[in-house]
Amino acid sequence: MKTPIQKTAIPDSKTFLIHELTDPYFDPNWHFHKEYQLFVVLKGTGTRFIGNNISHFEPGDMVFTGSNLPHVWRSDEQYFKDPAIRIHGIVVYFSEEFMGNIFLNKEEMINIKELFQRSNRGLDISGATKGFVLGK
Repeated sequence: MKTPIQKTAIPDSKTFLIHELTDPYFDPNWHFHKEYQLFVVLKGTGTRFIGNNISHFEPGDMVFTGSNLPHVWRSDEQYFKDPAIRIHGIVVYFSEEFMGNIFLNKEEMINIKELFQRSNRGLDISGATKGFVLGK
């Protein structure tokens, strides 16, 4: 795979950013950014590459990626050939410091800090958590 492109998702004036993606296909560029990313596919299929993991994606796919983790959701070829079909996804970008370091270092936040640490290889979100986020 090619060397990933470094992207910057959040302007310094913001603590987090939410994007609704409704395009012919997901960004086909292998990339990384310092922000953490929560991404859910609402419409579309293809192959996701996260770090050294390769998996199929489809509607309902939900992943939390860590800081500087290279990734791409590569849409199936049909999305590049037929402009009538489109993808739909929601992505939330935020930095580890978005809650403030003082708050994040409190005892109650140990599980959140562990979540951030575990996301350095990407976390596939499933089960009740996925159902709750998707309203099921």
